[in-house]
Amino acid sequence: MMRKKRSATRSRTAKGKDSTPIAQQFIAKDQTQNDVGENPAISAKAERQAFGQTGAAWMDVKISDDNLSATVERITLGGDQSLSSADVLNTLRDQFHITYGIDESLVSDLTQLALASSQRVVVGNYLVACGKPPIPGADGRIIYTFRARLKKGDRLKHRRLRAAFKEPTLAAVLDKSPPGLLVQPGEALARRVASTKGESGRDIFGNDKLLPGMDPPMQAGTNVSESDGFYLAESCGYVCLIGDQLSVLTPLWLSPDKMSAHFLSLQQAAPTVKLHNEWLLELLADLGVTHGIAPERIAALCQSPLAGAENGEFPVAFGTLPVQGEDTRLDFTFDILKRSGKIMPDGSIDLRERNTAIGIEEGQAIGRVVSATVGTEGIGLLGEVIPVEDGQEIFFVAGENVRAEGDPVESFYATKTGNIHLAEQSIHVKEVFHVRGDVDYEIGNIDTLKDVQIDGNIRAGFTVKAGGSLSVSGIIESGVTVTARGDIIAAQGIVGEGTKLTAQGALSMGNIQTKFVQNATVMARGNIEVGSYIFNSTVRAGRDLIVRANGGERGGSIVGGESYASQYIRCHIVGSVSASKTIIGIKPDPEMIARLTKLDKVLGGCESDLTRLVRSMGLQAIDTARIKTALDNLRDSKGEAMAEKVSQLYELIETREQLEAERNKLMAQQSSMLDQSEIHVEKALFAGGQIKIGETAINMVEDTNGQIFTNHSTRRR
Repeated sequence: MMRKKRSATRSRTAKGKDSTPIAQQFIAKDQTQNDVGENPAISAKAERQAFGQTGAAWMDVKISDDNLSATVERITLGGDQSLSSADVLNTLRDQFHITYGIDESLVSDLTQLALASSQRVVVGNYLVACGKPPIPGADGRIIYTFRARLKKGDRLKHRRLRAAFKEPTLAAVLDKSPPGLLVQPGEALARRVASTKGESGRDIFGNDKLLPGMDPPMQAGTNVSESDGFYLAESCGYVCLIGDQLSVLTPLWLSPDKMSAHFLSLQQAAPTVKLHNEWLLELLADLGVTHGIAPERIAALCQSPLAGAENGEFPVAFGTLPVQGEDTRLDFTFDILKRSGKIMPDGSIDLRERNTAIGIEEGQAIGRVVSATVGTEGIGLLGEVIPVEDGQEIFFVAGENVRAEGDPVESFYATKTGNIHLAEQSIHVKEVFHVRGDVDYEIGNIDTLKDVQIDGNIRAGFTVKAGGSLSVSGIIESGVTVTARGDIIAAQGIVGEGTKLTAQGALSMGNIQTKFVQNATVMARGNIEVGSYIFNSTVRAGRDLIVRANGGERGGSIVGGESYASQYIRCHIVGSVSASKTIIGIKPDPEMIARLTKLDKVLGGCESDLTRLVRSMGLQAIDTARIKTALDNLRDSKGEAMAEKVSQLYELIETREQLEAERNKLMAQQSSMLDQSEIHVEKALFAGGQIKIGETAINMVEDTNGQIFTNHSTRRR
């Protein structure tokens, strides 16, 4: 039977005998009392083997965990006087497999003791074999030669450097980068000192034992290679040691759009190396940069010393930016950018600062047509082509009181004095209906195709219809109905139950601007801007609704009623302690809803026509195979009649598919607008308020601070 080998350790066992005379080293017991457990001095780990012809002889031998020593703890010859020390030695070799370091003299003495008492067991700790311990080898180590360039006590912050280089913007990289150490290609960054094997030993089973030194873990990371025990920089860059990985970070930063490359000049932790043109060109090539390299900038960089007091950057390559084609446009002779009056501290509108109505004199040039341009493709640093679109040709037409000149049209002129209106691709000049006071019983109701300018108020109960824009210097009182095809400005506010304002936006954006809205209904195709507050009103903006915090404590508040926009709402306060319910929310564009409603109606009619036609053909459903079979079986007039129905059927199917495609497109646009919409409540929301976005409603059950609401989330400001 082969003995299982034991694990080796570095412990050493001295070889040799105890100095105590051998006759005094044993304990004699009766043969009948030989249980190891009865004597605490006997190890439970000792192995017992019987030997001799009678099998009465046996001994317990304990092997050390490192297999470097064997100790006889008990031995008896069982009264067999024919046994000798040679038998004991053979047992140690053959049955215990001990072949090295046996103390034959000690074995002989033990044998004599055992022979002297045939009914006794010799008990003790007799080191009968001792191996030769190995001499451990020395561990290897890494000498980081780049540290020799640093001042004594200085340390590089490698993790911070690597994290900074991953920042998405150049400003963030420079702001967060600690001082770095720039290295050159071929520079030795570290050296490996190899471990030694040590001197071999041998265990008592004759096995050689070796304890070589450990080699430290080390990885050559990015831009680092190992050669003959040296770790060398493969390119110019900043050394970075994290854990057991040594890398060189490229000093070039590529913009996310791959349109510019910059050399990062960090504060240097040691005297820096001089840059060379070929180093930077190799770095650019490694990054795949093939276009836009600026040799003159690279040369200037290599001639200038690095390592200023702060981190810096030097652009070394630029992509060719694409030039998008421009649509046909009008180059106006007047300012069209300012579109609303200035809001005063009390929330009122200063009409002197407005640019809603742009005045023009008869015969004055409105603008000239600038033709669409062809786009120019761009090229990124990596050589990829950046596609562009050419500008679209738009054909502007002269509207009311406007003259076009040229064929094709090159310019437009006003034929009357009035205000300019731009309605998509048409240009109009609206004459001004000027009321130099209030709209009251002296003036009466107004219904004109002109712009309307009222220097005073619109008194209770009157109606004003403007074919263009409307501006009111004063207040719009209760019971008033106002409709304008352009914008509406009510400088001092809108008040009163039954008051209704509509900015249709047929000749402009259809915006409404006012100081406040109270107990009124206000609707605009475009934006609604309120300088102070909205109270118990119904407000509907086709785009944005903004309530500014001017005019005292109520400034910026929406209290009571329902206020909706299609894209964006911003206010400071929603609801109040006393208001029963206040609803603000995002709803789809009214025009889009109207188009969807019309499409649904047309689709319903199309489905009804299809059903009637299919049934008139004797079918329960559209079945192409059965229709073809029916046509094949019919002849003459009946066949012609059936063919006509089939033609109508396919026309209806095509129409239905077109309607469904248009409906799906509108639904996708509506969903996208809801996803992009936001409601900003800057200061507070009171219990009883309700926030709606699409079909989702959030009821405020307690007072809370300002929040931002979107279609998918709510977060505090």
